[in-house]
Amino acid sequence: MRLFAVAQVCGLLGVLSGGLLGAVQALAQAQTDAPVRFAYHEFAPYSFTGADGTAQGLAIDLARRLAEADGRTLNAVRASNPAGVIDMLARGEADVSNLLGQTDARAELAPYTSALGTFRTLLFAKKDGTERRVEDFAGRRIGAVSGSVGMKVVKLVPDAQVVPIGSLDQLIMAMMTEQVDAIVAPANGLQSRLRLMGIDPLVDAIEPALAEFPLVFYVSPQRPDLLAAFNAEINGNLTPAEISAFYDIWFGTPTRIIEREIILWGSFLLAIFASGAVIAMRRSMSHARTVKRLGKETEENRLLVDALDGVEAAIAIFDDNFRTVHWNKGFSRAFPEMIGSMKKGGSLREMVTESFVSGNMSEAKSPDEARRMTDNLLVKLKAGHTMRRMLKGTHGQVFEAADFRVGAKHYASVRVDMSNLYDQAQLISSQNVRLETSNKKLEHFTMLVAHDLKAPLQQQTGLLEFLEEDLQASCHALPDEVLENMGVMQTLSRRMTQLVEDLLDHATADEQSLFPVFVNIADRLKAILPLAALRVGFRVDIAPDIPDILVDPTALDAVLRNLISNAVKHHDRAEGVICIRGHVDGETIVIEVADDGPGIPEKYRKRIFEPFERLSAKREGSGLGLSFLKKTVSAWGGEVSVSCPPGQGSVFRFTVPRVPPAILQARAAQTTVAKLY
Repeated sequence: MRLFAVAQVCGLLGVLSGGLLGAVQALAQAQTDAPVRFAYHEFAPYSFTGADGTAQGLAIDLARRLAEADGRTLNAVRASNPAGVIDMLARGEADVSNLLGQTDARAELAPYTSALGTFRTLLFAKKDGTERRVEDFAGRRIGAVSGSVGMKVVKLVPDAQVVPIGSLDQLIMAMMTEQVDAIVAPANGLQSRLRLMGIDPLVDAIEPALAEFPLVFYVSPQRPDLLAAFNAEINGNLTPAEISAFYDIWFGTPTRIIEREIILWGSFLLAIFASGAVIAMRRSMSHARTVKRLGKETEENRLLVDALDGVEAAIAIFDDNFRTVHWNKGFSRAFPEMIGSMKKGGSLREMVTESFVSGNMSEAKSPDEARRMTDNLLVKLKAGHTMRRMLKGTHGQVFEAADFRVGAKHYASVRVDMSNLYDQAQLISSQNVRLETSNKKLEHFTMLVAHDLKAPLQQQTGLLEFLEEDLQASCHALPDEVLENMGVMQTLSRRMTQLVEDLLDHATADEQSLFPVFVNIADRLKAILPLAALRVGFRVDIAPDIPDILVDPTALDAVLRNLISNAVKHHDRAEGVICIRGHVDGETIVIEVADDGPGIPEKYRKRIFEPFERLSAKREGSGLGLSFLKKTVSAWGGEVSVSCPPGQGSVFRFTVPRVPPAILQARAAQTTVAKLY
């Protein structure tokens, strides 16, 4: 029974192996019968698409010769460039490439045949240049076909500005129209193309060659059979003479310019005709370049004029005598009343004078005043000055005017409509005036209310203290509830008094910054600490190297007193350390007051600088201390911030300019006065 089962398995394996072998043979036969997919790119005369739409060239003929020797046909598939050809092979979309230079990078993607020649890659340039060595083209614009070996070879030219170009013909045209200074290409292919165009006498090949590469066919990694067949034919049957014949068909022989003594009149006439043709071609090419350049400049100028029209720019051009030669559409829209005079060749002097005399400008002038002003303008323009000014029309238009020289013999007058911007600026200015007026009224009201409240509060606090003393002297015992209520009244009176004082400080914060002097913080702290409500168990450490700052000393005292008292008031322990330090940071001085308290939650770190903001209702205070700090520091030209490193308390930081803005403005004013006199 077991033997029977084994026999069945062996029979099954035989059937499978026979089927698999048959499938492999069928696949191999299908590959042999199928046309060879030949990938090529436009690279005449090696490979190109002819006028009838078929692939032609040296590489096509050689590949067809090798394929037919193995009983295969050729089916050409076009690619964009050499790199695209190799990609098609690697992806299995093609079987063999056109003739390409053998490089290590390409060999990693596809195997290649035995060599069928050599690519000598040279630098080519027009003969009308003076450069004759590779070194002469250092730093120049050098063109090469995109995706070709030339893109790597061109880097052998020192500091070359590489210009990728789509095809060989486009490469030649870029050189002849001077879009590039030289090009890099395989010598045989380029020289053949130049001969076909009839312009090879106009181009120099710069020796020595930049690089030489074996000329090979690359084959798809999936077609080892095709690689073996091609190599067998190349190495066994394809003779050098046959290869040379293919080259002669597609490359021909160089065009020669007659340089020896003319023997035959026919040669003489042919030379004259050839010279005339070359001169005509060069003139034609020069004319084409000029037309192309002028066309490009015209298009650029048109775009520029359209853009200026879009921003409501009025432009007029005048000759050396200030007579009108051109104006744009924007000028016609902005100043229609002047167009009649401009069409008659009116002068800049006449137009400017007329605009002030006729009342088109809001600043009306008499004819003599207008002429004097215009003559002064023209004298300055002749001297090369650019004249800028703002002009306001009688209908509310506002123009920014600029008059200046353009070239050697022309002048430009430009008017840009700034009416909308001017109206917005006026609106902002009036709003600022109203805002400043409101702020001053509010500050005056705050100070008035604070002063009116301060006296009654002081009297109330005093009366409560007198009442407490009288009761103690009379030995009358009051109920606990009454004593508690009196204590609450005294606490509320103190808070109200503090609020009034803080309001006064806040209202006068700007005024306190008007009298700056150089202050040593360590010296000021000796007087500040007794007033900062520093409790027993707290100490203040002062760094020894704090730089002096230029501020109002009274305002600085209030700022530091607020920061120190806040650190003590909001501390979560009965003892703590407050550190005061400072350093120079560029053009500013940074002062820091750090504590080892609980820190401040991030969501409150910006709000605490707003008026009447308090983190806890359980703590005494008006909520104006940090607002006063921010307002005072801003008046100094600085900024204030707070950070809370994890587990390290809070660090309040404020900056002060090394030279305050007020001092800078005073110095600028002094400089301006000095220039005037």
